[in-house]
Amino acid sequence: MAFISEAIPDEVLKVFDFEKFTGPMGKPMKFTTSPPKWVVDRERDAFLIKTGNGGFEPHQEFFTLLLQGKIIKFIGDVLLSEDERGNVITWGSPQLYIPDDLVDRRAEIVVLLKEALIAYGWLWRPATYTVSISL
Repeated sequence: MAFISEAIPDEVLKVFDFEKFTGPMGKPMKFTTSPPKWVVDRERDAFLIKTGNGGFEPHQEFFTLLLQGKIIKFIGDVLLSEDERGNVITWGSPQLYIPDDLVDRRAEIVVLLKEALIAYGWLWRPATYTVSISL
């Protein structure tokens, strides 16, 4: 199964402690959409949520990828452009924080992150965007 963008089900919101994910200032993240959304791949037990943003030029975005219960953080500068296929999101100055017990799976995690970011797209519009990221 691939990542899909959807509202987080009420039953998940009731039992999962999303406040353990921190935003850029170290405070518990707050959802910026109503209803709260995520990008989820249930078969691989993974989901991606946006945990914050900041700055002007370039504009930084902060994400948390939860993979099989392990927290992986990603920060990148959003650079928007167009090519012959449509809109392109390039993630400049990417930073990826992987727990020590998952470091051996880095290549797999990078692929998973790219898939999740493609599904996330820009402002929850994945269909018209491709993602470029070098980690």
